[in-house]
Amino acid sequence: MRMQRWLTVLLVVMTGPMVLAAGEQDLAGVTPDQALLYFGWPGADACKQIAADTPMQKLLNEPQMKESMTRVEEQLRLFIKQQMAEEGNEAIHESLMTFLDTLWKYPAALVVFDVTLTEQGPDIQAGLLFKVGDKGPAFQQACETLLQHHHGAPAPQEVLLEGGAACRQMALLPNLQPVHYGVSGEYFIFAIGAPTYSKMVAALTGGQHLIDNADFAAARKKMGVDSARLGVNLYVNFTGALKRFDEIFPIMSGAGEQEQAMVQTAIEALGLRQLRSINFAMEAASGGYQSTLLFHTQGEPKGLWKMVSRQPVTDSDLKIVPEDATFMLVANKDLAHIYDEVFAIARAFAPPAPATTQPDVNEEPAPGPETIMQGAIMMANGVLGFRIKEDLLDSLGDTWVIYDAPSNGGFIITGLTIAVEVKNPDKIKQVFSTLTSKLQQVTHGEGVSIRTYKYGWDEISFVNFMKEPIPVAPAWTLKNNQLIIALYPQMVSQVIDRLSASEGVHSILDNADFQRGRRLLPPNPIVLTYVDTRKGVSDLYGLALPFASALFSAAQGEGLDLDISVMPSSALLTRHLFGDVSGAYADDEGVLFRSHGPLPISIPSLGSASPAVGAISVAILLPSLARAREQAKRTMSMSNLSQIGMGIAIYANDNKDQLPTDLKQLLEANYITSDILVSPNDSQGMDSYIYIAGFSRLSDISQPSSTILAYERGDIDPEGVNILFADYHVEFLDHLRFEELLRTTAEQLGDRYNGPRPWENPGDGM
Repeated sequence: MRMQRWLTVLLVVMTGPMVLAAGEQDLAGVTPDQALLYFGWPGADACKQIAADTPMQKLLNEPQMKESMTRVEEQLRLFIKQQMAEEGNEAIHESLMTFLDTLWKYPAALVVFDVTLTEQGPDIQAGLLFKVGDKGPAFQQACETLLQHHHGAPAPQEVLLEGGAACRQMALLPNLQPVHYGVSGEYFIFAIGAPTYSKMVAALTGGQHLIDNADFAAARKKMGVDSARLGVNLYVNFTGALKRFDEIFPIMSGAGEQEQAMVQTAIEALGLRQLRSINFAMEAASGGYQSTLLFHTQGEPKGLWKMVSRQPVTDSDLKIVPEDATFMLVANKDLAHIYDEVFAIARAFAPPAPATTQPDVNEEPAPGPETIMQGAIMMANGVLGFRIKEDLLDSLGDTWVIYDAPSNGGFIITGLTIAVEVKNPDKIKQVFSTLTSKLQQVTHGEGVSIRTYKYGWDEISFVNFMKEPIPVAPAWTLKNNQLIIALYPQMVSQVIDRLSASEGVHSILDNADFQRGRRLLPPNPIVLTYVDTRKGVSDLYGLALPFASALFSAAQGEGLDLDISVMPSSALLTRHLFGDVSGAYADDEGVLFRSHGPLPISIPSLGSASPAVGAISVAILLPSLARAREQAKRTMSMSNLSQIGMGIAIYANDNKDQLPTDLKQLLEANYITSDILVSPNDSQGMDSYIYIAGFSRLSDISQPSSTILAYERGDIDPEGVNILFADYHVEFLDHLRFEELLRTTAEQLGDRYNGPRPWENPGDGM
């Protein structure tokens, strides 16, 4: 119904600022202590007092904003009343307004206490707690009216629960526990199941509360939460939730012992047993919003937690970032260490030993994740021409810097610049040299080239696109043991200027907005980010204005007297804003993320945090879409061959270097899937790839980089053939070059070769 659509709009308009602002009512102090999940939010009345010095509240207090908000709310209320009258629902209008107004004004909490299984099905013990003062009876009546109207539920029954708590009971859905609800003092409780209601009522007058729970209290202490200024807050008892999962999963999933063992292996390998709780808190603090997310852990780090670096970001890491940066991310990430840990996790998933004492010797064991990953890396190494781990990752340092700044001269995403610390510059030079050579091979030097030019004492290399009007020219250089990468050589040259200057160069350290936010964060972050929120809102405003105009036009068509004049100006929206600064921290008690900004959420500029907008903009600039479509199909076919190569590599690894006799053998053993055997360019929809049988072992191939293992049928693409070589790299070559290499491969096999011979019979295999 149209009315339901506008009810949603009104709820968002009324409750949005409540959810996003801070409040003083912390219902954890009256919630039972044993909870698997707690989510609390404040009421608007408390928000106005505690968040008075935040930019959002200052904006809402602006006369123009007050007038616009009042006008929108009045029109929505009037429209809903008219719609409900037209649909014969006048009787529930007052109940609806009471319900929404109460949600808007008063604090509330959602609590999940437990989830178990009974003979009747899942038993969920959960409840909602509202602190409504003397509005309890009216709120209860409004809820009853709306539930009966919307769900057609039967009339509620008065019940007296064990322990003396009186409440009402209503069956909303068949086969589920009835809900119990009622007023207790200044609180309204809505619970699933009678025991849950009794537990929540008892906690209002005494007993142990969630705020006294040792784990909950330890997490809040770690986060530095100030209950007096607390807004939205979340607590997930992950240890308790995992315990319940261990009990419920085998029953609900129907998984066998092997599947259950794999799930437990995953939990252990990922380090999820070390995670005590997940916590989030938003507070009004220091004239803005402080958000804190904590993954509270225990014990020695393993799995995911072992991947987290503890090396702090330093001032010297920040000096490369310009003072006028609108976006900055500086992080310490050891990719080589992460690579090793990922393989360590995969190693834990080794296939289990056969269940029988005398396994079938002909049965092929299923490859484990580590084997699959090793095969993929082996194939990627062959395709790229260098070793990903030893040549690339081991040669990179820990410090990564990504930023964008108006002084870069970019547009939307084109100004992004990356600077990476380098341990072994010679190895990195070799890697880029190999990559550029591979690019030349794949394109045959047509349409793209790598150019290098001198810039002072340094050299800048970039990808030069010819024929096709590609709007970027990715560039890179090595300077002061840093690898600089950008979408244009001009951005790279600016970084060189900054690194070469001995004095007079201002950095993000001189940005007063960044300094303000950084002082509010704990010291020694392992990740540090900065976002110019004012620039972000200004950018989004330019996009939002035409959409808002269209929305208001549509609203007038629905009968609302709203137009574009209710939209505040960009100057008004950005008047009180400042930058958002955030950091990440790690120690023996977990990983913590802390941010401080003018709004509850960070709004980066389009150039730094809108990949979708950037992708659309680039797509608009790219011509020759038909040609691009054909190139995309060709690339998809190359991907198919790469996956076939991966399957061959894994098969050989599992079978002592033996190669499969044909692709059917790979398919039947589940090393590949049938869909990759059909090229997207193949209109016949048949097997599109020819496998060259005859080689028994990989070690029998003397020149793997020029020996063909498989290829796309020659009649599919008139311009050439996609080829999988014995070193697992894939290339697209013209027909003449393909025939030369196929003939060389056939000569290596001699009588064992029984494939097409186009050099003898033109058109054979084409």
